[in-house]
Amino acid sequence: MDLRIVSLFLTAFIIGVVGFLIYIRRLRDIINISFGLFVISVAVWSLGVAVFYLSPFTTAALFWSKFLYFAGGVIPSLFYYFALVFPTKKIPRILSKLLIFTPNILLFYIYFFTDFILKDIEIINGVKHFIYGPGHIIFDLHFDAFFLLAFINLAVSHYRESVVSTKNQLRFIIMGTLLGLILAGITNVVLPWFNDFRFIWLGPPLTIIWVFFIAYAIAKHHLLNVKVIATEVFTLAIMFLLFANIFAAQSARFRNIYITIFLAVSFLGYLIIKSVLREVRQREEIQRLATSLEDANKRLVKLDKEKSEFLSIATHQLRTPMTVVKGYISMILEGAFGAFSDKAKEAM
Repeated sequence: MDLRIVSLFLTAFIIGVVGFLIYIRRLRDIINISFGLFVISVAVWSLGVAVFYLSPFTTAALFWSKFLYFAGGVIPSLFYYFALVFPTKKIPRILSKLLIFTPNILLFYIYFFTDFILKDIEIINGVKHFIYGPGHIIFDLHFDAFFLLAFINLAVSHYRESVVSTKNQLRFIIMGTLLGLILAGITNVVLPWFNDFRFIWLGPPLTIIWVFFIAYAIAKHHLLNVKVIATEVFTLAIMFLLFANIFAAQSARFRNIYITIFLAVSFLGYLIIKSVLREVRQREEIQRLATSLEDANKRLVKLDKEKSEFLSIATHQLRTPMTVVKGYISMILEGAFGAFSDKAKEAM
């Protein structure tokens, strides 16, 4: 099989696994959900590019070219959504969501029901070329606008953030996004403007750097545990080998068998990782409670010491005036201050 197509399928697989591993760490966390959606869009785009290269006829290639452009246009929208929720976890309002995703609905119609952006495909010297319509710039404007908004939002969050660890996370995301966009942007946005379509396939593999930067930034200050990492790496390695075997199959029968095994192992791997994560969380919770109990005991000992000191001081303060009073009474009874009646002495 063509090395370019294999690399695209592997890219989709690797990116999908990375997103999956981040997502299952905190299933209901809005940051992990938004990152998972973003990663899925990148993986789908990579698959679209792979099928585009696999398509032998221009009619099918035209459909998949529109698909990959549409999928590529969803990426900046989902990344901007991710930039809005990270690191505050504040869910955007309905109006904001409509403004973010409505352009994708319009672009879907333009791509698949008109020739306004993409008109046709032609093969020149074995390379598939896009024949653009008059609205080609719409994709670039949409792409650039949402990434610019995402960068502005991340930069503002970085400027306002006071927690050092979160600042570092934002810095990683900004650096990774810049690097990934520059590399993939050259091959998939800039060069096509000059009718150079030879390196379209390089775009998705180059985004792996970008996805890994963001994944590392999210995971860095959360559940990083040696046992979890070892389990994930081992599971990922097995899944990768099984996935590669699908393309090395000698017949359709063996390919179906490998696909079945891959899906079964992937499901079991998910269960194993999930159980390990649960165990680690429980252990960390027990450790946290033990630390809290130890701190409470220390505070209790301190309070007991302070109580003893207070009682000692209070006893001393109460004993001193009583001693003085007793002394004066004794002196009065002994007649140090003159004669004293028997009735007064009896009362004393």
